[in-house]
Amino acid sequence: MGPLKNKDGNPVTEDGEMAELLNEFFSSVFTRESQRDVPAAEEMAAEVPSLTVIRSELEVRKKIRKLKPASVAGPDEIGPRLLQELEDEVLTP
Repeated sequence: MGPLKNKDGNPVTEDGEMAELLNEFFSSVFTRESQRDVPAAEEMAAEVPSLTVIRSELEVRKKIRKLKPASVAGPDEIGPRLLQELEDEVLTP
């Protein structure tokens, strides 16, 4: 990189001098802001998806029977086939 010109318009070719010129320039155009004057972040309401609550054993049984046995397991790592095979055991918590 270089050469650069100093304030007098003279060329500067030495690495240390060019670094100093760049440092002076960037120091003059960037400001250091006080951290005390930083505005507080606005609070945002998080949108929570509504959940459908199943209330009866019959509803749970119907949902389990509608599952496709070849589907992958959910986050609980319990596959649909296992749920169907153990339907009576998982109906009541």
